[in-house]
Amino acid sequence: MLLTPAVAMAALVTLQIAHTDTTVVVRAGARLAVDLRGGSIDVRTWDRGAVRVVAAHSEQVAVHVESTAAVLSVRSAAARGRNNIVDYQITVPRAMSLTLGGGDIDITVAGSEAEIAANNREGKISVNGGRGVVSLRSTHGEVAVANARARIEVHALNGDIAITDAIGDIEAENADGSITLTRVDAARVSATTVDGEIYYEGPIRDGGRYSFTTHDNEVRLVIPGGVNATVTVATVTGEFHSDFPYEVREQRGRGRFSFVLGNGSALLELESFEGDIKLGRRDAPSRREER
Repeated sequence: MLLTPAVAMAALVTLQIAHTDTTVVVRAGARLAVDLRGGSIDVRTWDRGAVRVVAAHSEQVAVHVESTAAVLSVRSAAARGRNNIVDYQITVPRAMSLTLGGGDIDITVAGSEAEIAANNREGKISVNGGRGVVSLRSTHGEVAVANARARIEVHALNGDIAITDAIGDIEAENADGSITLTRVDAARVSATTVDGEIYYEGPIRDGGRYSFTTHDNEVRLVIPGGVNATVTVATVTGEFHSDFPYEVREQRGRGRFSFVLGNGSALLELESFEGDIKLGRRDAPSRREER
């Protein structure tokens, strides 16, 4: 269909992009709160006691930045019938806590040394950094965390979860997606998914509590030698493989048993209904070396 010149010009005007660029001085301890229906939030950090908000949006969208002693609030409003879509690039003090959320949005945080809470309906959430508590939720999207020194809580309905180079307890819950925990150091880990693989690489701390559960896929751990843990294994149609020599202490039906490594001080629960369970040792020889 051909557009008349008047209609074409109206469409071009509608698509014209406006920019907002404002910097606000904030008090120490203030929190950033961003609420966005569609678009993206990209948060970076610096050493200044101020927040810079740069936004790209249509001319029919207005960006509002409101500051109190406790909260710097960033939100947008669109004219009636217009899409409320904004792409934010926000620079904050490293120690500023973040609350970021909305609808179909991508969220990126880099360099934060503060608590982070982020949620979306659809889109990727990627966090590099974080202290205290990092709490992330996504309905349809991947969630990735790296270099956090915090308690990490990630909940996803449909998308993979990846946590890398993190120190702190972890709670990861998924419905349809994998959970990958690489080079993490935690005394308590809970990883649960219905339809996805679980991979864990890190130590098993004395006295720690670790639980890895999937219904339809594989559970694989790579841990150092010299571990002290009471291990409980449960699988219905899968098989169990271990680089650690073990002797079954308690058998509770087919595929359900427990054994002790070292003094058994940590509790390690491994469960997969249909998949294999593999307990690997980081310093174990490769299959080629064994042959």
